[in-house]
Amino acid sequence: MLKTRKEEHIDLLKGNLKSMIRARYPFIWIQTQEESRILNIIEEIAGNLNKKCYVYDEIQMWQYIAAWTHGDLDYDEPELPSCFSAKSVFEALKNDVISCIESEEKFLLIFPDFHFSIEDTSKDLAKMLIRVIKWLNPKIRKSYLSIIFISNSNIIPVEITDIMHIEVVRPPETMEMNAILEDIINDIPDNFKIPPKVQDQMISSALGLTLNQAKRLFSLSIAKSHSSPSKMVDVIVKGKKGIISSTGSLEFFAPNEVPTYLAGLKGLKSWLKLRKDAFTQDAEEYRLPKPKGVFLMGIPGTGKSLTAKFIAGTWKMPLLRFDMGAVYGSLVGQTEASMRQALHIVEAIAPAILWIDEIEKAISTGPDLDSGVSKRVLGTLLTWMQENTAPVFVVATANDTSRLPPELMRKGRFDELFFLKLPNEEEREAIFEVHIKNVGRDPNNYYIDPLVKKTKGFTGAEIEQVIKEGLYRAYSDKKRELNDEDLIISIEKTKPLSETKAAMIKNLTAMVDRQEVRSASERPKKTKSIKKVGIELEK
Repeated sequence: MLKTRKEEHIDLLKGNLKSMIRARYPFIWIQTQEESRILNIIEEIAGNLNKKCYVYDEIQMWQYIAAWTHGDLDYDEPELPSCFSAKSVFEALKNDVISCIESEEKFLLIFPDFHFSIEDTSKDLAKMLIRVIKWLNPKIRKSYLSIIFISNSNIIPVEITDIMHIEVVRPPETMEMNAILEDIINDIPDNFKIPPKVQDQMISSALGLTLNQAKRLFSLSIAKSHSSPSKMVDVIVKGKKGIISSTGSLEFFAPNEVPTYLAGLKGLKSWLKLRKDAFTQDAEEYRLPKPKGVFLMGIPGTGKSLTAKFIAGTWKMPLLRFDMGAVYGSLVGQTEASMRQALHIVEAIAPAILWIDEIEKAISTGPDLDSGVSKRVLGTLLTWMQENTAPVFVVATANDTSRLPPELMRKGRFDELFFLKLPNEEEREAIFEVHIKNVGRDPNNYYIDPLVKKTKGFTGAEIEQVIKEGLYRAYSDKKRELNDEDLIISIEKTKPLSETKAAMIKNLTAMVDRQEVRSASERPKKTKSIKKVGIELEK
């Protein structure tokens, strides 16, 4: 089966929780949307530490944890302790917790979905809960009791943040995914088997999902494709795309869904080629540093988005498009929490390409924007880029860099910054040929050279639109074949962005001249060299 890249997060999480409970942490806040997964972990830890573990909610009141983890299955449920009598979450904290402390027994008490009770501090209940938690803090510290709050949010009232330890649960990794897939396979009669290679691919394809999501997709893939195991992975990938897209901030592309050809940009492609295999096992054994990412700037239509897809296609890695603007929320801390959750999904899917499209829209600076939130979002991103150890290559794109904070674009943050300028003649010729082929025509049937001359200052996207407009013209004229005149007329009717964005292009070109960024269109000039004692030296 698949080898893990490192000790899995779940092992670290179990160790952290066990240590905190043994250290008598009064309050632990676990942020996760996987309630059943974390309850199973807590049940295991409670057993190891000989703790009596109970869960409270306002529908079923207090219940032994096995009632939650095993459902209707038979289990030996102990009699409910006499210290439990509460009919509300406030009573459970104020009265029952004190009774448990006075009993001097070892209790572990769980409150799921606690954010619903405490999030809105304008309500009387939230104010009372905050007060009772502060009141309980010194009392619990002297006992053998710990309280764990489970929530899909980490928005905690500031009044109790200093006494609440927050633990963020990341998506499951290889070991957990393998376990649930094995359970599903073992439940299928007639000695059903999946080839080990396909099983590995199924697990890899499910990374980034919750256990419940993965379980559903594993079951669906087997039900739909049990007679053709090779198709099981396709079912999982299709389902995963829909689930990740539902987050609102991430969009998933499998490696076979993105292009592997890109016209022009020889300098950038040469730079990428050197780093193509940097995430392999061989590269790790060679001690090759993993590339961090690349920053692409230029006016709209110059190929920045296409380049991000091209990298994923040629490197054979999944692509995640991250819309940072979609993580902004109305509550304090909600934006940063949503962003961290998205980045945890990316880490779980890695190795992957993270494409941050039009980054300036999310973290631009200026008096008309909420600079406080923008700064925190930028800080979260920069911290993650600095501390992340997962094999993630970041591709950030920007149309307008004038309002981006300088700390984002400084050397070392990204491996390189590239300016995708307007395509030169050679590149425009290649772009015409690609798009003419894409509409089912032979480029040899057209006089490309005059078209190239007439489109000086056009972006690649504008050349593509010229061909589309020409097709509409030809089709509307008795469905005749597309000809050179159709394309020339379309060119003459197009006002390129280079005319309206001249100042922006000038500023970006000046950055290239100052060697602050590199041109994506030109290869670096080769330097003459001599060999001396086996070492190549530049003159």
